[in-house]
Amino acid sequence: MQFPLNTNHMKHTAAVAPLKTFSLPFLAIIILPFTSLAAENEVEDNPRYHPRTHHESPITHTIYLARNADQPASAGRKSALVEDPDSPTSTNPQPAEKGGFGSCAGTFTAWSKGKIISSEPSIIVLEREEVEMKTSTEPRNYNIKMTKKRFLPRYNLIRVNDTVKFENYDRFLHNVFSLSGNNKFDLGSYGRGKNLEYQFEEPGLVKVYCNIHPGMASFIMVSRSEWGVVTDKSGAFDIKRVPPGEYELVAWNIRGEHREKVVIRAGEKTTVKLDIDSSTYRRIQHLNKHGERYKRRSIDESY
Repeated sequence: MQFPLNTNHMKHTAAVAPLKTFSLPFLAIIILPFTSLAAENEVEDNPRYHPRTHHESPITHTIYLARNADQPASAGRKSALVEDPDSPTSTNPQPAEKGGFGSCAGTFTAWSKGKIISSEPSIIVLEREEVEMKTSTEPRNYNIKMTKKRFLPRYNLIRVNDTVKFENYDRFLHNVFSLSGNNKFDLGSYGRGKNLEYQFEEPGLVKVYCNIHPGMASFIMVSRSEWGVVTDKSGAFDIKRVPPGEYELVAWNIRGEHREKVVIRAGEKTTVKLDIDSSTYRRIQHLNKHGERYKRRSIDESY
């Protein structure tokens, strides 16, 4: 069996050759539909192909809030979305700040019965009222992605009056809500490719859940301060470009909270080692948006 090398010869062969001879165009007719079907399935199953309906930079696990949102990452604010909430961006300590600023670096570790507990990231904030009033910035927009029944990122740090957009990348419905104090909200149920947002106007920790999937949880620390960071899993952190002065360091972890006074000096790095006793920590299933226990099949996830 021979295959012609040019189009004209191929057409001629297809017209006059015996039935036992066939040409490349015939093979293409058979192969192409299967190729198209495979590509379609790849787009359907691969989250990289899911449509995005926004242009804002996503929330990162390491956020230096003193930076302007439109500055490049090289200026101090990371902009890449961390896909795995258990492996956030590391914050390796850097040399001391110059130009009249200082920095604060260290670790925040949870202990239980004399052993270090493998925990999740923590949120560290430096608070000082008079500094906060002088350095207020314009509200910013952030994104949290819902994919494979998970919120990404899981831990977030924003400022008062910032807005967070919750995007659904799953093939089923999600219902984002929170019952946290004055930041209580309910976005209702919406499907794949859609997103809804909420502006956080009060400081404090906001626990965000899905009313359909009890295993989904995200924690948003809303702060008036511009100096804070989300640690890596080991608890390491480095807060840069902090004006000199006395601050209250607030460290929050899902296993507990710690506060202490720290002094920041110009051109110097203040190093701290924070520990909490988490031996009394117990995991408790949260309730749904109605204050009731979740039902196993509260809603059909397909739509």
